[in-house]
Amino acid sequence: SIQVDAVDDVFYILSAGGELKASLLVPAETIFANLQSILEAKEFSHLEPGNFQYIDLRFGNKVYVNDNPIPLATSTATTTASSYDAEETL
Repeated sequence: SIQVDAVDDVFYILSAGGELKASLLVPAETIFANLQSILEAKEFSHLEPGNFQYIDLRFGNKVYVNDNPIPLATSTATTTASSYDAEETL
């Protein structure tokens, strides 16, 4: 599914699990180039729909990835995230 909020952030919910976060304010070319950089980086070669929580592409060349498995509903779930500078690979 696709959701757009009041500040033009777009959330693509993948059917196999995981979410891509983007912004209508960032050019599509930038978003796709940054996503391609993430998917081609050795650090993130394990990413597949369903084994990450989100890839956040809303902040230009600064990309945030939460590659922890999608947690099952519990009251004690915690998450960590890492960031990636897509500009370093361009």
